[in-house]
Formats: sequence, structure tokens, C-alpha cells
Amino acid sequence: MLKPRDLGLSEYLEKIGAISLMGAVDTLVRRYERSYGDTVTDVFLAADVADDETAFGTLWLFSEKYCIQLPNFRHENKTNPIPLSSFGTFSEERTNYERMGFGSVKELYDPTGTLPTARFCVTVQVSNKPELQFKASGRNCDFLLHILDKYIKANKVKS
Repeated sequence: MLKPRDLGLSEYLEKIGAISLMGAVDTLVRRYERSYGDTVTDVFLAADVADDETAFGTLWLFSEKYCIQLPNFRHENKTNPIPLSSFGTFSEERTNYERMGFGSVKELYDPTGTLPTARFCVTVQVSNKPELQFKASGRNCDFLLHILDKYIKANKVKS
């Protein structure tokens, strides 16, 4: 499974079709690291898809202790660091859509053969905060699976 940091930031953004955002993302990573004295270990760029158009929305930075949410990152510099230790329960919705004639067939998302039409959404409950939602499509589903395993499942509050 590919991980964003295994590839490097530019390779990750290129694989998900967001290389044009390299300058903005790199600047925000360096600004966060300088401001908080923390090292970003992974980056995830959430995406919504409508009419086969991908719109990249929230930028997520991950460190060993924090998940940093940057909603509307292209227009605002607002950061929202969330301690990983505050992660609670989570749910997953994974689908692959294969177009067949006029309809479609819904299948479970399979990380070994990601279709361009794959969708993956993870919703996380956080202590004393609104829930977080991570969305991915196509190749980015593989990267969200990595984020789910490394940061969300590993830091989930025991119930």
C-alpha cells in the first residue's frame, strides 16, 4: 500500500491529480512546523467528486500527536490542531462503482485494484468537538486507508 510520506509530497499530489496545489500545501506544512515546533509525518488532501469532477477541499496534516485540519486551505490560513488522543469511534463507507450500461454496480472498495470511480469516506467522533470526515476518491482511497490504519484506528479511544 502506498503512503503519502513514502512517495514524498510532490509524488503524492501528482498521483491524486493535485500537483497544481504543491506550492500551497508545502507552504502550509512548513508554516505549521515552524509555528508549532512539530513535524508533519503525513499529509492527506480530502476530495469530493461530483459529475466526475474532483474538488479538493480540506487539507489534513498529521504528526505523531496531532491531526491538523485546514478547511478551505486555499483561501484561509486557519488551522485546527486536534489531539489524536481525542479520537473516538469511527465508521467507514467504501465503494467502487463500475459503470455497466445505464446503471452501476456497487462493490466494496478494494485497495488492491482501485477504480477511478472508487469512493471512501471515514467519519470520526472526537471528544468535545464536531465529528471529522475524511473523503477520498480514486487513487486517493489508498492513502486514506493508510491514514485510517496509522492515525485513526491506532489512536481510537478505548470504549
